[in-house]
Amino acid sequence: FLTLVPILTNSAGGILVGLVIKHAGTIRKGFALIFGILISGIVQSLIDENKTLSKEDIAGGVLAALSLWMHASFPYVAAPAKMKAKAE
Repeated sequence: FLTLVPILTNSAGGILVGLVIKHAGTIRKGFALIFGILISGIVQSLIDENKTLSKEDIAGGVLAALSLWMHASFPYVAAPAKMKAKAE
């Protein structure tokens, strides 16, 4: 029975990742992953008084927030496709 626990959690996680990518896209999934790691680090430092956020953790959080802001403020716009006139 205990063998099924990691199998089921991995399969459920794979299905959830697939649904997130389908509905939100890979960019937003990446941002969610980065902020999830940052939030878990903050919660861990709040729960365990012996652990604090390092300078690298804070810098990573600031860079992730900046990249999310840049992505939301200046979204990618595809160049218009050139129409080829047939000279025939």
